[in-house]
Amino acid sequence: MIESITEKVKKLENDKGNKLFLTVDEAVNIASVMSKPLNANVVAHIVLLEESPVDKEIDENSGMQRQRNTVGILIGIRSTGRAEDTNTELVNIRKKLNEGLFGWVPKDGYKPLSKALCNMQKLQDQQLFWMERYSTTYYLESTL
Repeated sequence: MIESITEKVKKLENDKGNKLFLTVDEAVNIASVMSKPLNANVVAHIVLLEESPVDKEIDENSGMQRQRNTVGILIGIRSTGRAEDTNTELVNIRKKLNEGLFGWVPKDGYKPLSKALCNMQKLQDQQLFWMERYSTTYYLESTL
């Protein structure tokens, strides 16, 4: 599922028809990502933040349990030092992400992506990191 979201984010464009992000990759350790200088003006790192059961028990009739995955898109913006420019860029990026991901089905068997908690992760040294989160559910099937 992460792979399909990464590929989708790579294809997103801004209002001028340019790629929304200069680089898009998958990440595991977001603290490490945020500790390094940005290698481009606008980047995205895709990370699986949470996988948890929605239902407490396996359905005995079907052998299935509903799971929720929450995926984060860590947006990194190299700031010009002008807060209003950085804020405008963040607003535009978030709008395009929502247009591309909200309601989109990332993989067969998964429900459409819904919006989850989004927030500032770090603002330092003219770098802004914002986490945009989306959740989906699917059924985990027992093989026993």
